[in-house]
Amino acid sequence: MGLTVQDIMGKRLFQRLKLLAGESGVNREIRWFNIMEIMDSPESVAPNELLFTTGHGFQDFKLYQHLIPQLCQRNVSGIVIQTGYYIDNVPAFMLDQAEQLGFPVLSIPKNITFSEILHTMIQVLAPPMQQGWNNFQQVTHGFIETMLAEQIKPSLPQDGIRDSLQHDKHRIQVMLLEPVSNFGIDNGSQKEFLLQIATYVQSHSKLSGYKKLPQGKCVFLISDTIPKCRSMLYDLTIKFTLLSEQLGINYYMGAAVLHNARDIDVTINQAIYSIENLRNIRAKRGVCAYENRNFIRTVGQLHQTERSTMLENQWIQFLLDYDRAHATSYTHTLRIYLYNNCNITKTARQLYVHRQTLLKRLEKIEKIGRFDLDDYYTRNYMAITLMFHDYFVY
Repeated sequence: MGLTVQDIMGKRLFQRLKLLAGESGVNREIRWFNIMEIMDSPESVAPNELLFTTGHGFQDFKLYQHLIPQLCQRNVSGIVIQTGYYIDNVPAFMLDQAEQLGFPVLSIPKNITFSEILHTMIQVLAPPMQQGWNNFQQVTHGFIETMLAEQIKPSLPQDGIRDSLQHDKHRIQVMLLEPVSNFGIDNGSQKEFLLQIATYVQSHSKLSGYKKLPQGKCVFLISDTIPKCRSMLYDLTIKFTLLSEQLGINYYMGAAVLHNARDIDVTINQAIYSIENLRNIRAKRGVCAYENRNFIRTVGQLHQTERSTMLENQWIQFLLDYDRAHATSYTHTLRIYLYNNCNITKTARQLYVHRQTLLKRLEKIEKIGRFDLDDYYTRNYMAITLMFHDYFVY
């Protein structure tokens, strides 16, 4: 077993950390942590996560009477409530429930910031999860530091930034790339994959750099507008799928936003965790941004088998079969159209086609797949199925 709640207390990671209830559950394993200032989505807390929160609104019995049982049922490691901001004491009904269920409830004072919690927990939990990246931590850190000093930081506007690297227009993003498995990978295919990804990243970002590492790993650092960074990650997910079909190899990519020059190691570990997230949901390949980790985890939970998802959606099967038989790219057109929220102008621009050409393609797609893209539920069904295809099929 890895780190436990008992270890967190024994190591004295946080000053004045107190166990309030659920002592019989202190041996619950902690694989990761979750910080949620306001408990508006407890269902997003994953099993074996230690939850940190401010306790906002916890006095409302009707609203939170089921919170502790719900977290316990989800096999959450425990909950750490920061008292002093919104509540001075954890409600008695929560402590009674926790004691009966053996679910650890702890408290920490308000002077411990969420930033301190983030730094401390990543330092404690990251090492066993790094899956070989720990051997390259120093060289990865050095590469990012050099890129920031020589290329990226001087190019950013300085007004109002101070020591922050992210502002309302630009984003600095760290992306770690690694093969899903080193077994049986052809060197030529691996080189071709890396070349295509590097070429794509460099041509689709304002500033970028990358460094190859042993074991097929690679680290990228990019700077561009926030919409372009987000769009790039989705495009890379599609590219991973296409290259998987062409070259027969699969890769994971974990991405995280670098907010501050002092947070390089934190950001690297967030990107590593994003890769681990893909591995935990048993994705065949794919891209996971740290900010989207909960959504990607949910996708993994929804996906049970390829058959249940892919073969039940005959519409997408019709489209995939047609593309394979006629060497067309209607499935790709549908992906981009759905990603752009069915915006014709944006989709046509991204596909480098005329609006009328796109409209004709969409008519053809509906005819081949025998579905209606004007229907809201159909669009969502197709988008989710395509995501399952890109992460889990082949």
